[in-house]
Amino acid sequence: MSNTNTAEMLLVLLLLHFVIDFLPQLSGWSKIRQRTERGSRWVTHAAIQGLAAATILLLFTSSAWLALAGGVVILLSHWLINIARSYIATDSFASFAIGQALHAVVILSIGVFQTGGQIIPEVLAALMSPKLLTVALAYVLVLRPVSVLIRTFLDPWIQQIKNGDSSLAQAGTVIGYLERVLILTFIFADEYMAIGVVLALKAAYRFKDTGEHPKTEYLLMGTFLSLLLTLFIGAGAKLVLDLL
Repeated sequence: MSNTNTAEMLLVLLLLHFVIDFLPQLSGWSKIRQRTERGSRWVTHAAIQGLAAATILLLFTSSAWLALAGGVVILLSHWLINIARSYIATDSFASFAIGQALHAVVILSIGVFQTGGQIIPEVLAALMSPKLLTVALAYVLVLRPVSVLIRTFLDPWIQQIKNGDSSLAQAGTVIGYLERVLILTFIFADEYMAIGVVLALKAAYRFKDTGEHPKTEYLLMGTFLSLLLTLFIGAGAKLVLDLL
């Protein structure tokens, strides 16, 4: 099987996994995951995953043995992963993310086996491409680093809020600076609709201000600063991508 066909097969397997795993929740499958019950319905759910995977593998490989083996692997892994999740907090984000990641790893491993490992260099090359790394860096920056930067920037006003001050020193000036920089940046980017969003956001905070003026100023500064930093990081990343 060529690497192109393998990629198509993996995409179909992943698509089927998510469709089967989540659409049935509308009819109560999620309740099975959220308790330690491991009855026939749970096994049936894993069996459906395995049967769907085996069908796709048969279509792509034309080998009944490979399709059967892959289907059994999907069935057992799906059941065992959900069994493991039943012993921890199944309603937590970490449990959900780890469980889905393990399902994906099993499916990707089947693709690696089908190509005899030949797809690994191509996957690594794609993951290490400058464009993907630039996008990944931008997303990393807008998470924890930007949060720390915003918190550090707003630190001088936190104590004033705790002291119950009626207004934050220089808050109006800082809000004005951030607002004007945002608007000018959007003008340079030809994003005039975004200016309306900034003005609407400011108006909403002003309208919401019901005696808690310091908190409103604090939230407005934080919101504008978050928008501005994300905008700068996104613009920088886009510039790098255009140069690559």
